[in-house]
Amino acid sequence: MRVVSRDPDVSLGGGNGSADDPRTTGASVRIVSAAGDGFDDTYVLPGSGWTVIGREGENKGYQYKDAGLAHGPVERAVLKPAKLLKVVAKGSGLGHTLAANPDPVDVVVTIGGLLHCQRYGGLVTFKTPKLYSAKHAPTAACPP
Repeated sequence: MRVVSRDPDVSLGGGNGSADDPRTTGASVRIVSAAGDGFDDTYVLPGSGWTVIGREGENKGYQYKDAGLAHGPVERAVLKPAKLLKVVAKGSGLGHTLAANPDPVDVVVTIGGLLHCQRYGGLVTFKTPKLYSAKHAPTAACPP
C-alpha cells in the first residue's frame, strides 16, 4: 500500500513539541472501504519511530520509520506541511486484500488532535489482486 497526497491543507498543527507532535503522541493510519469486500483497518505508528525533518523548531515536517517498533505493515510515513502526506506499508500485516474493487478508499492519518482525511477515487485503475490506483480524487469528509 502506498498513499501519496500532495495537499496544501496538510498541517503540523502546533508543530514541534506540541500536542500534535507525533514523537510525543504517536500516530495512526486508518484505511476504510465499504465497497468490494469492505475493510476498516487501523495501524499504530508509535512516537519512538518519528523524527523531525530539518532542525527542531523549523517545523519542516516529520518522518516515520518502523524499524520493528510496531511490528505492523507501515514501514514509512512522511508529513510535510502544505506539501506532502505519504504512507508506505506492505506485508501480511495489512488487514485487507484486493479481491474486489474497493473504490472509493478513505485514508485517515491521525496525529495528536489532527485528522488528515483523504478519499481515493476519481480516475481508478483496478487489477485483482494486486493494484488499486486512484488519481485526481475529489475532496471528501472524514469517514465516521
